Amino acid sequence: MLEENSISGGRELSVRGLAGLGSVYDDVEVGLGSPGRIRILRIMLRRPGECFTKYALERLTGLKPVDVRRDLRVLVGLGWVRENPYNPRTYEANMDNEVVKLIADFFRRLPGA
Repeated sequence: MLEENSISGGRELSVRGLAGLGSVYDDVEVGLGSPGRIRILRIMLRRPGECFTKYALERLTGLKPVDVRRDLRVLVGLGWVRENPYNPRTYEANMDNEVVKLIADFFRRLPGA
């Protein structure tokens, strides 16, 4: 289901065709499996319907460009984030996705959120 690729001595999950495969638990494990992806989702879910460039996400999350690109690739592959074909490309939370709705609700309910 998930392929692990060796890249520069690190590991990266390939999510080609992941949406709809396996269980929702697998998707949640992959989607929330890094602090960077959680940061990106948190930013997007605070402002649903708003589109973000990669540069804006770098600034708002404090992540390196390479990490933002990698994390967006995973989130888009899961169907949790939509990629808009503008120049530059923009990204937004997919609020039509049931898992994303549940994650947004979870984040709202956290103390101090």
